Amino acid sequence: MRGRPDAWRVALLLAVGAAAATGVAFAFPPIRQDPAYHQVADRRPMLGVPNALDVLSNLYALGQFLPMIPIPLALVLFPARWLRARDLVGVLGWYTARRGRRN
Repeated sequence: MRGRPDAWRVALLLAVGAAAATGVAFAFPPIRQDPAYHQVADRRPMLGVPNALDVLSNLYALGQFLPMIPIPLALVLFPARWLRARDLVGVLGWYTARRGRRN
């Protein structure tokens, strides 16, 4: 690795730590969960859609997070434009204000 002379030590430490954590995770049996835990979903069909209100709530959550896709994408595609903190703060402020009006 290039860069700092001890960067390989950091990489080795991270690799050994990840391997140890994976080994510990697979060394123990899985924790069983009560099957009744999953009975909380709404099972009523509506307009031919099974679990309709459960699906509808997921669509609402998707609508909340969907606008967050273009912001990082713009940061990657147009980095020179977003180097000015004023522009980034303006877009994030606009998104926060829009979310506040919908709730």
